[in-house]
Amino acid sequence: MKKADLYEIVIKILGLYLVVIIINQLRDIMVYLNVLIQSKNNPEMFNYFNHTSVFLVYLIGFLILISFSGVLVFKTKRITKMICRPTDYKEQLMLVSEKQTIYEICLVLIGLVTIVMILPDFIFKLKNQITLSYYNFPTNDYDTTFLVTSGLKIAIGLIAIINSRKISKLLAKKKRENIDHEKE
Repeated sequence: MKKADLYEIVIKILGLYLVVIIINQLRDIMVYLNVLIQSKNNPEMFNYFNHTSVFLVYLIGFLILISFSGVLVFKTKRITKMICRPTDYKEQLMLVSEKQTIYEICLVLIGLVTIVMILPDFIFKLKNQITLSYYNFPTNDYDTTFLVTSGLKIAIGLIAIINSRKISKLLAKKKRENIDHEKE
């Protein structure tokens, strides 16, 4: 494996981790959208403060994060060409594993970190939500959106762990196809 390949792997993994962060940002967007709608329907509740600008700032930040993540994941080769020196494409690294194995290990680690970071809060909020529902108390919209986005994170973490081999094959596939064509 060449040094440039390692850069490519790290950039793509960073982009995949940003997808997890984007889900967290989605929760904030949903909360501020809810606040915006409530402020439009009941302006005196928020002292007639217009929340549109706050929502737009969060939305623009969210869209920028999505764009950045997309560039890191889908334009990895282009970024690698910009940051690598010509020697990085020739210099061989002595790593234990192939590119696909490194992707697989990283996907499992990202999945585990995601689940471990969100699971305690998810369980606590879920318990509160069930308790409130059981006693017919109104539930908080923020807690509901937190549960939805946290559930998405947990699902993505599980998908990354369970399907790490398939996803790593998909991520490493383009490079193999290029190598096969070069050999012919």
